[in-house]
Amino acid sequence: MFEDQMNQIAPANEQATSMVSGVSTLGTVSAIPYGLGQPQIMDSGNAEQTIESTIDRLDQVEQLLGDSSATPKTVGKAIDQLSNQTAELRQTMETLPADHPLQEIGNEVSVLATVESIKWNRGDYL
Repeated sequence: MFEDQMNQIAPANEQATSMVSGVSTLGTVSAIPYGLGQPQIMDSGNAEQTIESTIDRLDQVEQLLGDSSATPKTVGKAIDQLSNQTAELRQTMETLPADHPLQEIGNEVSVLATVESIKWNRGDYL
């Protein structure tokens, strides 16, 4: 009885083995693409910190614009600080390689901050 069951299973194992034999092993794979390429060696802590500081300035400007008791002078000072922070962000982004993952985030934050400064200077928020 056991021998009969083994004989029934054996052909199924041979079929599974032939299916698996067509699959390449990891040793035959020359390169595995995974999005960002090789990990960045350089320290990006300064870039991260500058991006976060710029986002914090944007949040501060947003809160001031939503505060009915904030004076235009107060908002103007916050916009000036945002402009200075944006200039610092641009300088920091120039030190990173062009393909660094933080480049896209830094550029988007920089553009957003610049647009907000332009809108304030044009009088869009008054």
